[in-house]
Amino acid sequence: MSKSQYRDGEDDIPSYEESVRSSTTQRPPYNMRPDVAAPLHRHLDASRVQRVHSLLEQYVDPLLAEQGSSGLYQTTFIFIPSNVTSLHQREKTSYSTPKAPEPVGFPTSTVVKLVQLEGEAHTMEFWRQPAVLRELESSLRARLAASGHHVEGQEGVPTSAKETESLKSNNDNKPKQKKSLWGRLTGNSEAVIVDRKLGWRADDGETPGRKLSRDQVRVIVEWKEVCLRVENDLGLYDNCNAPGICLSVEVGE
Repeated sequence: MSKSQYRDGEDDIPSYEESVRSSTTQRPPYNMRPDVAAPLHRHLDASRVQRVHSLLEQYVDPLLAEQGSSGLYQTTFIFIPSNVTSLHQREKTSYSTPKAPEPVGFPTSTVVKLVQLEGEAHTMEFWRQPAVLRELESSLRARLAASGHHVEGQEGVPTSAKETESLKSNNDNKPKQKKSLWGRLTGNSEAVIVDRKLGWRADDGETPGRKLSRDQVRVIVEWKEVCLRVENDLGLYDNCNAPGICLSVEVGE
């Protein structure tokens, strides 16, 4: 059998131009490939939103549901980043069980839940950024507002001209102080004495802010250094500081 008979039963070998043309047609479209030419802030915004939503869905939503089922009107959640080793407990042995770390320095009337985050997406370097904390607070406020809650701070702006006029008249009615010849202020001024508690007395004080109505919710998100009481390898207690997210949710009674 000749070589030509073998070639008749097989497909012809494509040329170089045909192979290059076919490889270009098989590439995925441009919009399906990673947009490496996009501005850096777009990648940062996408990463921030994705990680914030992950924290809300994986941690905050179950904790809020637990707060409601427990009948608690106010709870403070402390989220310790995944790469903070202060919360890592010592290994459990056959004769002793290590106790969980306890937050120290909060008022006795405040219910505190301590949570250790997991995963590379929840590191300290990411969550301590002010833009990330603002995104977390605004996203949580939007979630609560979408579920029918009246979040404090979103309705504090005067909505009518009458309210604006009343605020302006109150400012105009305040007694004005005049300067004397020696540059001192004269007029009907009263000294205001503020009683501030210091030391351990400050821990039992009430949380500042006006009292919420029944249908209102207050949300506060802060980055703080939290004092923790942990158990060491000898079974003794030590105090250590750990950075974390303090998220407080209060529902009006």
